Amino acid sequence: MVHDTRLTFLDKLLEALGASFLICALAIPLVNYAKIPDVIPIHFDLAGVPNGIGSKIHLIIVPLLGVVIYVGLFFVKKYSINMNYPIPVTTTNREDLQRLTLQMMRWLRVVIALFFMILVISMVRIGLGVSGRANIYFLIYFLLALAGIVGFYMYRMIQLHQDPDE
Repeated sequence: MVHDTRLTFLDKLLEALGASFLICALAIPLVNYAKIPDVIPIHFDLAGVPNGIGSKIHLIIVPLLGVVIYVGLFFVKKYSINMNYPIPVTTTNREDLQRLTLQMMRWLRVVIALFFMILVISMVRIGLGVSGRANIYFLIYFLLALAGIVGFYMYRMIQLHQDPDE
């Protein structure tokens, strides 16, 4: 286990941002629910054009899915020592690996919560007739952000590995 459980300012900021984005993802559909038609676009093609419709209850289901993923990643920290790491876990690097893993999970939760918030905003805007298509660029940015975060933290973890022959 990581002995130093104090959160840095950045850790607290990430926790607050992630929770705020998730709360917005839940609140936006609730505030607009009565104004939205009963049938809304729920699926979009690669150009952002709606190509599937469904009940407006999807505006509640989508952010709840975000909550499930967010909470799931929150509880991963309890099992961070049992994760597969890109380097062997030793008594020397165990705490650093756990610290990096927890930081990575915080960043991932923020990006995932932001994704769900933007997705819900797009669905509401289209449902209200404000927009005719979803912004597909945010999906590309989302995937790049996930890959960048994981890649950065894997790199940082690999840097911890020192060959015993050196």
